[in-house]
Amino acid sequence: MRILMINNYFSNTGGADVYTYAVGKLLRENGHEVFFFATDEKPYFEENYEYSNYFPRNINYKSLSKLELIKHNFRPFYNFEAESKLNNYLKLIKPDIVHCNCIFFNLTPSVLNACYKNNIPVVMTLHGPQLMCPSVKMMYKSEAYCSDKLCISGNPIHCIANRCLDNSLIKSIGITSEFVFRKIHGLYNRISGFICPSNAILELARMSGISEDKLFLVNNFVDKSLFNNEVHSQNEGYFLFVGRLSREKGAHYLVDAMDKLPKDVKVHIVGTGQEEDNLKAQSLNLPNVEFLGFKSGNELQNEYKNCIATVIPCDWFENFPTTIIESFTYGKPVIGSRIGGIPEMIDDGINGITFEPRNIDELAQAIYKLHINNELACKMGENGRLKAEKHYTPDTYYSKLIQVYNNCTFGECANL
Repeated sequence: MRILMINNYFSNTGGADVYTYAVGKLLRENGHEVFFFATDEKPYFEENYEYSNYFPRNINYKSLSKLELIKHNFRPFYNFEAESKLNNYLKLIKPDIVHCNCIFFNLTPSVLNACYKNNIPVVMTLHGPQLMCPSVKMMYKSEAYCSDKLCISGNPIHCIANRCLDNSLIKSIGITSEFVFRKIHGLYNRISGFICPSNAILELARMSGISEDKLFLVNNFVDKSLFNNEVHSQNEGYFLFVGRLSREKGAHYLVDAMDKLPKDVKVHIVGTGQEEDNLKAQSLNLPNVEFLGFKSGNELQNEYKNCIATVIPCDWFENFPTTIIESFTYGKPVIGSRIGGIPEMIDDGINGITFEPRNIDELAQAIYKLHINNELACKMGENGRLKAEKHYTPDTYYSKLIQVYNNCTFGECANL
């Protein structure tokens, strides 16, 4: 098949970008012709990508003057440049199917119109609740998980009333306006199939009104090289947090939990973000909390290899975090919040421990349980590795993805 992967960025700016390129490589390895379309944000995954001249401009709105913001105020709603360039690109490469990922605010749903006009079927991976929640994060009043799912089952005006984006009225009005624009114009109705990494996101999509016939459960995967990792029963006595240091990722809950534990219980925090200074101030009197900054490659691998377990203390809708799969491939259990798709990955007491989001005592108890019982931690880690080998390999992902493509190109979904 000739497949076009569409995403806001063709560079490593976040999880969806890495996923998009990884899927593209996987498809190439299985004999397909794969093309990419994104904004011109550099550096690209492929420095001299042949068709990058078709990429529309990426605009950094934070750097614009007020006059420039007014000039481009409609672009996050509908990017005419992206539609025009994609239209020409499609006529050139003639793909059999288009696979969209994150297109919000940059490429925008304009790309769906281009595909529709060229009679090319589209599938989209739901990386998060962007189609169901105006603020994207499902954080009520920018503070806690929106368990009532107010905008999914009701009116998106809740996002404005509760200032759900960064606790800002202006930002919440803007983001809700874009959300309503999408709903009114029904552009996402032109998507033939939605790839759902977790049952949790599939259920949110169903609740929002998307036909069940268009929803396909396809769990995420990690690179096959990770399955060459040896299961490490030894550790250096620390727990590991890997991720962006932002409020919703919950590292502050982890620091609070460490304050309740003996000082020989240690945690390494790997990552950077806007909450880094606040977290360091919070940990000022906690010598058992160590900040390591950004790590990748061998340095990150060693952090995984030598930890007791990884911790995911988030307080927002985590769809299907690959950090859990990565931890499993090293034979390490995971302690994670009971939220989003995390409980689908962590079988409580089998390959890790789940706890109620924001419950510091439960989190501290889970950490201490594995700290004092290395045999249990090792057994859970082995079980995690078995689950990863069974469910989260590239081969498993590929076989399910191709079924979706075929269904949406030649099957029932092609006519929906």
